[in-house]
Amino acid sequence: MFCPNCRYEYKLGATTCPDCGADLVFQLPPNSAKSPQDAENEKDLVTIYVSSDGPSIAIAKSLLDDAGFEYLISKDWRGAGRVDFRVHPDKAGEARALLEGLG
Repeated sequence: MFCPNCRYEYKLGATTCPDCGADLVFQLPPNSAKSPQDAENEKDLVTIYVSSDGPSIAIAKSLLDDAGFEYLISKDWRGAGRVDFRVHPDKAGEARALLEGLG
């Protein structure tokens, strides 16, 4: 399940986004020609940032959102463990440059 506003992915069974309150959907609509959904499948996306530090994850999300990047993150980003941010291959260099310097 995905939030159409925040674009987070949640475990099956969730019905509303805990951040914005929107009803979750089964699939996100593509927003641009270079969105993660444009890749033929999820394995075609490129990992641009990996972290298990909550504040760094929040900063990365905020930077990508503010810059208008479309991305996917791992399902359990709110829990303990590693989080992967993935983008369409055509946007990987630009997104990595934006996040350069994050721990």
